[in-house]
Amino acid sequence: MTLVDVLLQSDRREGWLIPCKVAGLDWSTVRAILSNRFIARPLSDQTLEAAREDYFSLSQAGAGRVLRFWQVRQSAAQEAVPNGLKPLGAANTPGAGSYLSVRHEPAAG
Repeated sequence: MTLVDVLLQSDRREGWLIPCKVAGLDWSTVRAILSNRFIARPLSDQTLEAAREDYFSLSQAGAGRVLRFWQVRQSAAQEAVPNGLKPLGAANTPGAGSYLSVRHEPAAG
């Protein structure tokens, strides 16, 4: 899953505000994005006001640093999986965090 996929599926407003600030979007565009996300419940006026305050208090340079941090963290997490091993099951299933070898040995004979 790419960082963009993770952010687009996030229900936390920071996951949306940071990339919008990096892109230099104006508030009306950001508000439209936040208001039209595909999540179960719409954002309240209070939540949108808090998001507006967060957006205007965030510098574009600071947002860029956060986004780069997220990218490095995701890259490091992907590299931490041992080579040739795939995780068993999803995060909410028994066995999550276990690994199954997918290396193939040549057939004998």
